[in-house]
Amino acid sequence: EKMKRIILNLFLLFCVSITYTQLPYSESFENDFGIWVQLSAPDDHFDWTRHTGPTPTPTWGTGPAMASDGDYYIYIEATGNNNPPRHAIIEASFDFSGTTMPILSFDYHMWGSGIGNLFLYAYNGSTWTEIWNQFNDQGNHWHNVKICLGQYANNPNVKLRFKAETQYTDSSDIALDNIRIIDFSYDEINHTNVTCGGYFDGEIDISVLGGYSPYEYSINDGAEYFPDASTNKIFSNLPGGSYPIRVRDNSGCMINGGIVTINEPAQPSITHTKTDVYDCSYSHNGTITITASGIGAPYEYSINGFDDP
Repeated sequence: EKMKRIILNLFLLFCVSITYTQLPYSESFENDFGIWVQLSAPDDHFDWTRHTGPTPTPTWGTGPAMASDGDYYIYIEATGNNNPPRHAIIEASFDFSGTTMPILSFDYHMWGSGIGNLFLYAYNGSTWTEIWNQFNDQGNHWHNVKICLGQYANNPNVKLRFKAETQYTDSSDIALDNIRIIDFSYDEINHTNVTCGGYFDGEIDISVLGGYSPYEYSINDGAEYFPDASTNKIFSNLPGGSYPIRVRDNSGCMINGGIVTINEPAQPSITHTKTDVYDCSYSHNGTITITASGIGAPYEYSINGFDDP
């Protein structure tokens, strides 16, 4: 039997083409395992099980009572698979082409006095890397995890692998549900230049796509973030200058928007001369001559801050 499984694995590896799924992606196991493939010996020892309702051994104090999303979930049944400890692996292939910040979200359930380990690995086309793990009893409820996969962005050959391990007891069922992957990226970044030298009327308009609300926006390279539930944020009353853009979502994933430069025109050059009143203190023969040059013509002149003669 073991030899048959090894031969089957080799056939799948060399003779069956792999379909790489694009984003957005979601799976709650309502119909089957979807794109998730069960690995076989020698890579793992037994299979994940698709299930609805409590696991067959709730009296042992392990396993969820229901799915976290919909009716079905997948889990490893520890009974009969724990002496010695054993592990089960599922794997799926994804095409992250054109992505900026893929974000993986999933729910897990790890309840029981003998709970083992849950690992998540990612493959970049050449190397498998452990990117997340959880150990021991986490309580009788579902937990959500969100993981930034920016290091795999724009990669057409990405694989994800969940590996669950039992321990020396029946009380070590581990479950997964509600697996989702979305991209987090910029829609548009627009700006308005300052209209006149010394003014504070520049503007930066940032729009993002995907991710998880609420968001936080920064225009000073992350030194300060401004929260906003909307996918759009406008920064107004800005002087001229360079603004490094950063946005992060509720999962903590951050995308770099580069540097936006708000241009500010140079102020006009102004010179003036005056002629004092010279013949009588009540005469109106004093003069002020103002000469303006540079950007901004035609000009408006005032000697009291209000009137424009």
